[in-house]
Amino acid sequence: PDWFDVIFRNSFSTSHNISASGGTEKATYYISGSYNKNNGIVLKTSADSYTFNGKIDLNPTDFLKFGFQTNFSYQDSKASSGNVNIFKYAYFANPYERLYNSDGSYRGDETYFSIMEMHGNTSSPPPPNGFNIMREIKETSSVANSSSISLRGDMTAKITKGLTFNGLASFTYSNDLSENINGANTYAAWQDRPFES
Repeated sequence: PDWFDVIFRNSFSTSHNISASGGTEKATYYISGSYNKNNGIVLKTSADSYTFNGKIDLNPTDFLKFGFQTNFSYQDSKASSGNVNIFKYAYFANPYERLYNSDGSYRGDETYFSIMEMHGNTSSPPPPNGFNIMREIKETSSVANSSSISLRGDMTAKITKGLTFNGLASFTYSNDLSENINGANTYAAWQDRPFES
């Protein structure tokens, strides 16, 4: 097969944004939110992101002002484990190899690693059940989530004609999580084995 047709796909992305603002002389506000989705060109890759921003300014008197602001973002990314360079595989793999046996099971690639060795690649040899690029894509996963939120508040108070008090408080929190799962029969799991066999 043409491995570029097998492994890659047409990618598309969508973006949605919304915002609103308004207020009076005593209070103004601004809020916005967005959602972005991107399906990668490699099978089983995607990224989703969300953002929210809000701001309120209050002027209850000529001598007192308050401001509140918040920002939030979240991103979720998915892909296969990536123990093998998929772009390199699509370029070097033998077009006469087949993905599946006649019974529908994964067929081990018989030539890719020997070609890589001829080109000076010294990566680990394939597992006993062979290497199959579609098994690597479908039976491995890498998920990453990241989020952050920040809060900010400020105050300005005119105490006397020549004396002004300014106060500021802020809080920021961020979190990153990642998970990698490799199917028992994958090359990714074979590379991660705790011992040589």
